[in-house]
Amino acid sequence: MLVSLLVVALTLVASLLCWAQQTVPNISRPVDVRIQVATPDDHAVEQAVHIELTSADGLVIDTASTGGEGFALFHRVNPGSYRAKVSGTAVETTTSDVFSISSGEGVHRELVHVKLRTPGGDKGALASAGATISASELNIPSKAKRELDKGMEAFSRGDFNKAVLQFQKAIDLYPKYSQAYYNLGVTQMKLGERSHAKDAFQKSISVNDRFAPGYINLARLAAADTDVPQAAALLNKALQIDPNNLEALVLLAKVQLMNHELDQALATARKVHGMPHEGYADVHLVAADVLVLENHPQDAIVEYETYLKEFPTSPQAPQVRQVLVKLQAEAQ
Repeated sequence: MLVSLLVVALTLVASLLCWAQQTVPNISRPVDVRIQVATPDDHAVEQAVHIELTSADGLVIDTASTGGEGFALFHRVNPGSYRAKVSGTAVETTTSDVFSISSGEGVHRELVHVKLRTPGGDKGALASAGATISASELNIPSKAKRELDKGMEAFSRGDFNKAVLQFQKAIDLYPKYSQAYYNLGVTQMKLGERSHAKDAFQKSISVNDRFAPGYINLARLAAADTDVPQAAALLNKALQIDPNNLEALVLLAKVQLMNHELDQALATARKVHGMPHEGYADVHLVAADVLVLENHPQDAIVEYETYLKEFPTSPQAPQVRQVLVKLQAEAQ
């Protein structure tokens, strides 16, 4: 029981709340970032794909598309912690682990492995890739987009007050701008303005009820408040819009575990594991918690080992190894 309580605390407290505590890009000398997209056997993806460079929180900093050699360059990126999200009609949407960029680098290089889509297959996934786009998003004025870009630049520098002003200007220019409301909410969380952030996330889905990220961050807030039914309802709404959204699925598994829905949590975790899930290794911690609670220590050990294999540099890795050693000793 001691082990299971330790693991549950490790997973739920650290994983549910870390989104609001990630390292923010520092004000320092910017560097260029080269992101290579390749298949699991390390062949460059020749088809053009879209790459979003995001902060560790998921705020979009910049976007680019690859060419025939399968890579894209992002210029003058400030040092800090980032993810890369790769999408396109030829590949399954994949989000990288968090990676760090330091000011001493000349060019920072990252490799993201993706799976190619089967021609004519997985039409549901193709449809879901554009699920958050609404008619209102297609009519965004160029001036509002420029203000959003200025806000993202300020956010990447860690100037959150400036970012708030820019995102608000974008909203003033286009009140139906769901992405601007969402970015505003993420920035307000950085400033500790939780109630204002919640209002911004709520507004992002009121102007576009197909905007899955807004539902997901509202679910995060509900989970942090231990309002499990509300968190689950919001996540299920997000998954109706985007059934293969890894972020929503992983958070749903955690919420199901919080609500002691062990079978459902394990099923959700295994669904994620059956998909490309770079950047979401902590789903194995959810599965391990369930298996410990259901008295399947050998299966739990496998999940912990998989987690450490997928994310060996995790800040939680030392604690996970301690729990793993104890489980292995008890299983002998």
